[in-house]
Amino acid sequence: MAFSAPESPEELLLASSQVRRQSLQRMRHSDSDSHPPPRPSPTPTVTTTTNATIAERSPINTQTIVLQNWNPKTPYMDKIKASTNIQTAYQIYLNKCQSYAKSPSFYFDVASYFFSQACSPFSKTSAIDTFNQHHSMSIFSTQTVSNETSSSNFDSNQYVYFGLRILTNVLELELESPQLLRTVAYKLVELGLFNLAENFFRHIVILRSDESQSFRDLAVLLQESNIQYNHITEISDLFKKVILGEWNNRFAEIEVTALHELNWFLFKFHQQQQMSASLDNRLIRHLPVDLRIVLVWDTDDTDVDLHVIESTGEEYYYSHKNTAIGGMISRDFTRGYGPEEYLIRKAIKGTYTVRAKYFANHQQSLTGATTIMVHIYKYYGQ
Repeated sequence: MAFSAPESPEELLLASSQVRRQSLQRMRHSDSDSHPPPRPSPTPTVTTTTNATIAERSPINTQTIVLQNWNPKTPYMDKIKASTNIQTAYQIYLNKCQSYAKSPSFYFDVASYFFSQACSPFSKTSAIDTFNQHHSMSIFSTQTVSNETSSSNFDSNQYVYFGLRILTNVLELELESPQLLRTVAYKLVELGLFNLAENFFRHIVILRSDESQSFRDLAVLLQESNIQYNHITEISDLFKKVILGEWNNRFAEIEVTALHELNWFLFKFHQQQQMSASLDNRLIRHLPVDLRIVLVWDTDDTDVDLHVIESTGEEYYYSHKNTAIGGMISRDFTRGYGPEEYLIRKAIKGTYTVRAKYFANHQQSLTGATTIMVHIYKYYGQ
């Protein structure tokens, strides 16, 4: 990730179940990569790794992110990938439904394949592509599928249609499951389908109103997609609820992350004066940073750790929270959801490696996997 003089703030959302081709990884148990020792009873597994190369500030744009692709090595995916057309692929999916009907991962894997085959804006120009090309447009602008009648666009629409159909089928396993709702919402955000994702996040707020993350997730979605300034009052109210609310101790210090996000929102939409009447002025402060990385996940009572290896080789994680070049980490969330956050005010030249490590799970998960979503921001608040 090379830094040049910022002309406008750009953000990268690496979302939804796509370590498949972007950043979101579905994490499964394995026996590799042990965790640092301070905590008891580790359940070590490795998730996604991201390499970000940072150059000195210059007018030349060289900012890049490189991610490992996620390839679900399953018998059903091998057969679907070997198909020659969309009808055959979908028929294979239907034939396999009976065998894998109770496996959420089956639906997510197949749906992601269909989306990857669509010649649509959200598959051909990914969030990573947007970041690497240094587009000035927001990656959160609403994207729609073309209605042109060419055969390629028709095939694209068909792949998208079947992908959405397969993705939402997973909700029939348990209609009121917050985890499944979150995972589907993450995927919809990745695809740029923000109106659909908003419906899911709003439903999660109803189902999990006792969890501060529910309100933060909705606030962040509305903030990032607030192109027409339609949700300014609601966004500030949601952030204030997270900051001022009384939550379970396992969610302690989420207000620190939310306060940083609220202040960026106030600066971006010129709301400082309006907020001063309802929030202590000492909490209103513009704190821009060169690089901000935020990790969230979709399972309760689950511990996922954010690791960043800086260009100096120094690794930041839950027990090493401050680095020599100024990197710092938020509180370690060991009981679910996150967010865990890395900040560095002045990034220096070099390669930064971002890793998410699955440390422990204290619950029975419906999906058998945990889905993570990573936000990477450059020049956050600038």
